[in-house]
Amino acid sequence: MNDLIQKFNLHEKTVYAVCRTVAVVAAVFSLIICVLLIANYLQTRAIDPLHSQALETLVKRLDQNPGDAALREQIRALHLLSRKAYFVHQWQLRSGGVLLLIGVIVMLAALKIMQNLQRQAPNPEDFPDSNNAWEALEQARNWVVGLSVFILGLAVIFAILSYREMSGAFAESGETETIALNNEPLKFWPNFRGPGGNGVANAEDVPGDGIIDSAHAIVWKVPVPRPGLSSPVVWENHLFLTGGDKHLREVYCFDTASGEILWQRAVGFTADSASLPDLETYPGYASPSVATNGRYVCAIFASGELICFDMTGNEIWTRDLGIPDNHYGHASSLIMYQQMLFVQYDQNSNSKLYALEAATGKTAWEVPRSDISWSSPICVNTENGVQLILANSKTVDAYDPQSGRRLWTLDCMGGEMGPSPAFAGGMVYAANENAAAVAIRLNGSQPEIAWEFDGDLPDTASPLATDRYVFLATSYGLLSCLDAKTGEKLWEAELDYGCYASPVLAGNRVYAMDSGGVLVIFEPGDTYQPVAEISLGEKSDCTPAIVGGRIYVRGKEYLYCIVLNQDGT
Repeated sequence: MNDLIQKFNLHEKTVYAVCRTVAVVAAVFSLIICVLLIANYLQTRAIDPLHSQALETLVKRLDQNPGDAALREQIRALHLLSRKAYFVHQWQLRSGGVLLLIGVIVMLAALKIMQNLQRQAPNPEDFPDSNNAWEALEQARNWVVGLSVFILGLAVIFAILSYREMSGAFAESGETETIALNNEPLKFWPNFRGPGGNGVANAEDVPGDGIIDSAHAIVWKVPVPRPGLSSPVVWENHLFLTGGDKHLREVYCFDTASGEILWQRAVGFTADSASLPDLETYPGYASPSVATNGRYVCAIFASGELICFDMTGNEIWTRDLGIPDNHYGHASSLIMYQQMLFVQYDQNSNSKLYALEAATGKTAWEVPRSDISWSSPICVNTENGVQLILANSKTVDAYDPQSGRRLWTLDCMGGEMGPSPAFAGGMVYAANENAAAVAIRLNGSQPEIAWEFDGDLPDTASPLATDRYVFLATSYGLLSCLDAKTGEKLWEAELDYGCYASPVLAGNRVYAMDSGGVLVIFEPGDTYQPVAEISLGEKSDCTPAIVGGRIYVRGKEYLYCIVLNQDGT
């Protein structure tokens, strides 16, 4: 019996010794992790990877030389390194926090086992010489526990501080990037209806005031290989269009200075032609406009074929969204925000809004939608943050572009929805024939209809909005101007032809292309103030792009570059 007790006591002593070693190692490990977390915090305070002085210097140089492509690429590369450094810090915080938690849990578990072993009846031979020794052990244990809690608390505090520092810096950098880099789309025409899809050009891109005759205003025109209704999209010296028929769909890249085709690429995969609706007459197989962020250019066709190229025409990825359940085929244009590509795939069944990674084509998120439409999304910065705003045959909806969460919805539309929404002065405007024109006042998560207008309404052309006016262009040639605050009709003007292209604003002038191929230019005001008309000499249903003081328009067969200054600048 004594031998059994001795063996049992020996086993307890061994376990106790092992636990003590484990507790010491875990404590030292936790202390090291804590020190590293504190160092991480101090490092983020001293060196902010997202606010590099070198990067800020390069950005200032770019402001002085906006056409320096090499400098822009250098900024992108440096900004990418900064973002990588940020994510390394984030990984260190997450990993350090997990390791610290594991270390403290192991240490506390070992101490608990040691405490339980000490509660067993000890061997009399192992009694300490003094009762004070037991009190010392108890105090030491309390100190160890207290120190552990202190280490854990201190590490957690510094981890939280580090995270806040980095998150705040990232948010601020995100805004800075929008201004300095991602704001580059504001300098160009990156998708249908320009920056954000809102129909308003950058103030620096206003064409000149010199109005001359059509023959001299058109500085070049070049044929487009295949038919289509996609509108020009421009980035730096690249202009993108699509074209196609039931058997072949293509993407074209033109040089903006000369109109020369820089590259021409066919869709590398082909949908089942027999399953495609007959769209040869209208609206065709290449109605949606492309979208670009200066690194990738993405195109989609009526067939649901989605393809991405780099700026030199190398194919990056493809996706087949399937033949749409849509009697006109897919016609909604693409739009990008930051590194995401958005596809409004509204159809009779299984409608969805897709957010895809522009670099890979992989789905970042997707959300179901309810009704068919041919409208295109806009992405605008509201008082409540950036919102992705869509319209279909029943509703106008807003989504968070980062998560896909629907922010609000209003049941206020009807008919075959073709026009896209517009945004100005904190109001969203939507219109469609056989429904109404509505102004939606954004009040947090509960927007409300400010007014409705049921006069002459567009069925294809999107409304154009400013802080004071809303312009509507109908397919039967009536141009109307409404008061943006009240919906009161201020004036109307009759055009020789109807409008399927959306009017756009550049500076203090509106440019509206009618279907006869006449670009009508007028000034916004309480009365109709026409400025000039420029005739292409052929029909056009495509929305103009205005970049760098030039106007790019697609006609039925040709692509045109229009310059309003006599010297061509």
